[in-house]
Amino acid sequence: MHIHLLAQGYKVWEIVQKGFTLTSDEQGNKNMVYDAKAKDLIISGLIEFFYLKVLSFKTAKEVWGMLENIYACVSHVKEAKLQIFKEKFEQLKMKEDEDIVAYVQRVNETINTLEGCGEPVDTKIVVRRILITLPTRFNPKVSVLEDRSNLTYISIDELNEILTAYEMRIKEEDGTSHLETTFVSSNKTSKDKQSLKEKTCNCKDEEKKEDEEEFADKEFSYFTWKMRKSTRKFKGKLSLICFDCGEVGHFSAKCPQKD
Repeated sequence: MHIHLLAQGYKVWEIVQKGFTLTSDEQGNKNMVYDAKAKDLIISGLIEFFYLKVLSFKTAKEVWGMLENIYACVSHVKEAKLQIFKEKFEQLKMKEDEDIVAYVQRVNETINTLEGCGEPVDTKIVVRRILITLPTRFNPKVSVLEDRSNLTYISIDELNEILTAYEMRIKEEDGTSHLETTFVSSNKTSKDKQSLKEKTCNCKDEEKKEDEEEFADKEFSYFTWKMRKSTRKFKGKLSLICFDCGEVGHFSAKCPQKD
């Protein structure tokens, strides 16, 4: 409201601060207009509760004085409020999932509250507080900044810009590293699957071949045993083995490949 009143002209703000004496000359009329403008702006910004309280006041200075008594806390309340925000400032720490812009904004909010209560905070203290409360991922940059001879002259806004640029670089590098790791891992997994598939196929082929050879050996053995038991007359139901081509299912005399 102070800025809003001052923007209407210095005379408007001066009337709020010093008041005016009603006279019949031209300057007196101007002062009355300035006062009405200031009072209108102040009252328009009030909630209904405070609006009803200031209706009986005649000048902008009287309205402003009443609001000062309400909003500018009495000494013991002001002291308690200062203590709370001092502790809040000492406990400031950047969260792991928080970006630097959001963190600096939190710091500024705390500083503005302290200054609003009449407790200015040195910029050097704020800069130092930010640096010592950053997560470990900022350690390389913090070390470089601490080695700077002009660290005492760095502003909060400048520090914000430096750390924001560094944070963007970290995120970009982490993103690239993650993509490379994912690609290598995916490629390796694909190769492992292909190798496993080939091994499985080879194993199946070998097992099939072994089964067929084992079946042929058993059939031939059983055929030989039957021939010995039945005076060389085979009476079983199993397929015969051709002595010419080696295939099962026909005699040598009827072998289709004999010619």
